[in-house]
Amino acid sequence: MNGVLLQAISLGAFLGLVSLPALAGTLVGQVGVRMVIGAGCTIINGSINGGVNQWGTLDFGSHADLTNVVDAQTVGANGNIQIKCSTGLTPRLTVDAGLYASGAQRFMRSTTTAASTIAYALYSDSARSSPIQVNMPVNIVTSGAAIDIPLYGRVAPTGQSTTTPAAGTYTDTLLVTVAW
Repeated sequence: MNGVLLQAISLGAFLGLVSLPALAGTLVGQVGVRMVIGAGCTIINGSINGGVNQWGTLDFGSHADLTNVVDAQTVGANGNIQIKCSTGLTPRLTVDAGLYASGAQRFMRSTTTAASTIAYALYSDSARSSPIQVNMPVNIVTSGAAIDIPLYGRVAPTGQSTTTPAAGTYTDTLLVTVAW
């Protein structure tokens, strides 16, 4: 028993001596630091909600009926939604059909009466002469400065099932993609 105890003490002392030289040295080295900025685009005045980019609202406002043309433009929490891209890029804007489309026609749907809908159209210009077709890219001309995202809407009396839809709130959600 005393022999085993003596061996354990000797081994402990030996291991203690072996580790002592490590405390006496110093090592110095270099670490490289690097970052690459690639060409790309960013959205200005958008927000994030639940991990999803929110690029504004196309709000047609409140109206008693649909007997007149109603126009709207996307607006974000802090103003117009804008895009800023690296110089030389030509980004493309693509918009899906939305949640309630029928073929190529986009619809907002009543939040209380699912059968009640309002047809609307999207355009890439404020004159509303260049329609944005479902999933068809629209080229955006940029110069490196921030510009408004060209997303304009129109609700027209023609194409509606009725010009006096049920009172209530009508909504849709569009998936907008910017690629370059």
